[in-house]
Amino acid sequence: MNFPLWVSLRYLRHKKSRNIIHFITLIAIAGIAFGTMSLITALSAFNGLEDLVLSLYDAFDPELKIKPVKGKFFAARQFPYEKIKELQGVACLTGVVEETILLKYKDKHHIAVMKGVSGEFLNRAGIGERMVAGEFILEKDSQRFAVIGYDVADKVGLKIGDIFNPLTFYAPDKSSTGAPLSIRDDAFRTRSIIAGGIFSIQQDFDSKYAIVPLGFAREMLQLAEQLSYVEVMFSEKASDDQKEKLTGKIREVAGNNFIVLDRPMQHELLYKIMKSEKWGVFLIVTLILIIAIFNLTGSVTMLLFDKKNDIAIMKSMGADDTMIKRIFLLEGIFISLIGNISGLIAGTVICFIQIKYKVITFQENVIIDAYPVKFEATDYLYVFLTVFFIGFISSYFPVRQLALKYTKVSAE
Repeated sequence: MNFPLWVSLRYLRHKKSRNIIHFITLIAIAGIAFGTMSLITALSAFNGLEDLVLSLYDAFDPELKIKPVKGKFFAARQFPYEKIKELQGVACLTGVVEETILLKYKDKHHIAVMKGVSGEFLNRAGIGERMVAGEFILEKDSQRFAVIGYDVADKVGLKIGDIFNPLTFYAPDKSSTGAPLSIRDDAFRTRSIIAGGIFSIQQDFDSKYAIVPLGFAREMLQLAEQLSYVEVMFSEKASDDQKEKLTGKIREVAGNNFIVLDRPMQHELLYKIMKSEKWGVFLIVTLILIIAIFNLTGSVTMLLFDKKNDIAIMKSMGADDTMIKRIFLLEGIFISLIGNISGLIAGTVICFIQIKYKVITFQENVIIDAYPVKFEATDYLYVFLTVFFIGFISSYFPVRQLALKYTKVSAE
């Protein structure tokens, strides 16, 4: 063990000659530990919250959404359906027709988005697991059904299975010509369908969507074999790397006539907001941590003052200024490391307690009962490096200025 390291560890282990210096050192360690704990706890909480929000979207959104580059609809025969379905890792493909329509139940109206889906859509468990009334069913015994978002159903006072008062959908009639749509009786094409179930996932979907069979949607919009887009779901066993490679293959197969959107691309703004909020909190807590680490500067400064005699002795024994400064810089770094590691451990324990015992809970009407927390290794790396860097800077400047002063005084 070299001499500066041995001396700095000795100063760290032994109680200082003045109790106030020992007390300031403990405050410095506690401040760094608390700031570090706050950082890792905040980031883990945001990770959990981000996963919760995205899981709500993932329950409705596909892994990939393939849309035409030009136009609102495309002919189904133009899409390489069989080639994509044959790719290993693809679980199902769903043809979709989507359009905004007017929905009526009894005497109440609501503007909604009609989403017509093929039978493969029922193989996706996301919506089926979030039914609040009725069944996740679109066709049974040649009878068609609609599955409605909770807020849409609430707006019109919908009752499930009401065969005497089915839902009526209105869409502009393409064959209608002449007077403006608003004053013509035959301006809209109408179709009726029975409500088979109500789902509740997330307000963006609950307040907007009415899911119907693909054939029903095509009849409403007077489309033959056309689609708005195709949804692709991967196998549950596929890893993230496999999904990324599979996405690349699908882009190659789809060609230049189609755009392949993965989940981050489907909700690009949402992903950006979630990331910016997380790192915004990181910066705010880091600023608080910087203030707390000022105690480290005070601790190193007081230690330099306390060890003036030791500095004089070391100088007489042949220690140069660089060695003296290295001793007290290492002392500051060790104080920072103790606080840093202690804070990481404390933050991990707090998050683990939340995961295990669900101390902080949501209201009973929310999908999840406790505040979600998720650990990420990169967060630990960023927090450790951030705290270490700030601790190093807080130790370096007082050592650089004051050590030189005391060594000159000691030499005189």
